[in-house]
Amino acid sequence: MRTETNLNRPSRAEPEDKCSPNRARTTKPVVNVYRTSDAVHIEAELPGVDAASLGIDLENETMVISGKAGAPDTEAANPCYAEWKPADFQRSFRLGSSVDRDQITADMKQGLLKLTLPLKEIEKPRKIQVNG
Repeated sequence: MRTETNLNRPSRAEPEDKCSPNRARTTKPVVNVYRTSDAVHIEAELPGVDAASLGIDLENETMVISGKAGAPDTEAANPCYAEWKPADFQRSFRLGSSVDRDQITADMKQGLLKLTLPLKEIEKPRKIQVNG
């Protein structure tokens, strides 16, 4: 499995000007990817995101995680500086032929998305017994 982005360096949105609360931004969630003998696992930090505002799309060999992270309600005030604002996010992964696309599962708890991408049976390690 290859990722569309460099997993070693999370991207950051460009800094916003002070006192410009309407400026939109897009970020990439920070992820961990690891492989076990039977699956590839992806964990993505998505603070402020609930399952209803999360999208996971699979087309051909690309899986895209996208959505919108909320922010605290600040309509009553006009903040001059805020580090936590609503943001769209997106992260793409290129899946190899070893992933069983029909068996992918996703769980979201407390801002942590856990995806399990099972490997096809032919890709799983196995021992071959030698008869003698």
